[in-house]
Amino acid sequence: MNIDERELLAKQRFFTMAAMRFGAVIFVGLGIANISGKFVPEVSPELGYGFLIIGTIHFFLMPVTLKKIWQKQDANKG
Repeated sequence: MNIDERELLAKQRFFTMAAMRFGAVIFVGLGIANISGKFVPEVSPELGYGFLIIGTIHFFLMPVTLKKIWQKQDANKG
């Protein structure tokens, strides 16, 4: 793998990581909005707590999971 391919791969992985974290922050924001009654007020706040928990877990665990997946892929490429 030459330098250009490595750079492209790093850019793709960085974008993927940023998109995952951005999505998690959106979930946390929706959860907070639902708990406060600003987003879908007819739905009980339990949905908001669910969004909040899922977003928080996603924010902290997905980067670790993606890193492990990418390390396996890199090891298989040799």
